[in-house]
Amino acid sequence: MFKKLIVPAVLVVSIVFASPVLGQTRLPKDFASSKSSSSESKRLYNEGVKYALAGLFAQAAQIFQQALKLDPEFADAHFALGHAYYDMGRWQNAIDSFKRVLELNPQDLEAQDRLEQARDMLARESVKKQSPTQSSGPAKPEPLRQPVAEKIALNVKTETPPA
Repeated sequence: MFKKLIVPAVLVVSIVFASPVLGQTRLPKDFASSKSSSSESKRLYNEGVKYALAGLFAQAAQIFQQALKLDPEFADAHFALGHAYYDMGRWQNAIDSFKRVLELNPQDLEAQDRLEQARDMLARESVKKQSPTQSSGPAKPEPLRQPVAEKIALNVKTETPPA
């Protein structure tokens, strides 16, 4: 009896999967493209991390931006982009990236810490720019230094005094 049930079941399953109409899934049309863009975004993210670890922050930031064009909701890529901007001293860009991370994931404590650090660095930089210079007038340019030259002869024999 068991053999009698298996043969029709296998036959039905093979017909369903062989038929293009019956075997189609009911996923949205753009699901496949969003899945591929998500995997490409993750690939770019991993590539950007390698650049960042090598100290190539500008290149890493460009790659993270490409990843975010494909997947704007990719919180890790926003975080990594903010980190790259921070390492380049681009405080406002870092702040914007960390804010976006917190919009996507409000519980991200590391993003909150990095955001505060970037805000602190921006505030310090603003204070430096606003503080007056110690001299009362405009800064005087440093005079150009002239190279010091000496004549050196390479083929001169030095005589040693007799002892």
